Amino acid sequence: FLIGCSGGMDSMLLLHLLSFLCPEKVRAIYIDHQLQSPSATWGELVQTTCHSLNVPCVLQKVSVAEGNLENQARLARYQAYMQHLDANEVLVLAHQQQDQAETVLLRLLSGAGVHGLAAMQAIDVREDLTIWRPLLDVSREQICQWCAALKLDYVQDPSNQDVHYDRAWSREILWPVLQQRFPKMQQAVTRTASLMQDAEKILAEVLAQDLAACGTNSQLNLIQLQQLSLSRQRQLLSAWMKG
Repeated sequence: FLIGCSGGMDSMLLLHLLSFLCPEKVRAIYIDHQLQSPSATWGELVQTTCHSLNVPCVLQKVSVAEGNLENQARLARYQAYMQHLDANEVLVLAHQQQDQAETVLLRLLSGAGVHGLAAMQAIDVREDLTIWRPLLDVSREQICQWCAALKLDYVQDPSNQDVHYDRAWSREILWPVLQQRFPKMQQAVTRTASLMQDAEKILAEVLAQDLAACGTNSQLNLIQLQQLSLSRQRQLLSAWMKG
């Protein structure tokens, strides 16, 4: 396992748990985006913690391109992960339940469909890597309790409270308002993600059947396509054009 460790509370807890459960089978990587002055110091904390746990650690600096800072930082981070992942190694990330719920809400506000609302999967198998998110159903409150009980040192990134960024705005401004009205909102929104993941899998099965009936990856039989309902025509045509 290769653990993506930012030094924050969630990832430091994950580092401790996996070093205990899977000794000698885990490595850690800290990605230094070089966007904040203490980022190198955060990396030193991760490295020191890994040393105390006998976990090999990689510190990797990346350059973040101009544009949407959140998206560009994520892209640079995943490129660095790919550089260091060994064959058959699983990337382990510390996304937790509130992260999942925030993702669903932000994608809903951007007009996402089934695929976007499916959000993050606990086990995400892709063509080039597999991602495991073991804390995805764990609440932030539970993580706080564990960290306090274990007396863990971790980083407090000020950008997580900078409401200039959509996710921080969602967490700091929108979240308290919604949760006051709907106390079980977090569990409900994450349940929506789970339902959308099922719907996404069903849609993929239907699309595969429709493509087999209507053509190939390079051409479509329009006569066969018109035999489908308009909704299935739209979904098939969209998926076919994307390749």
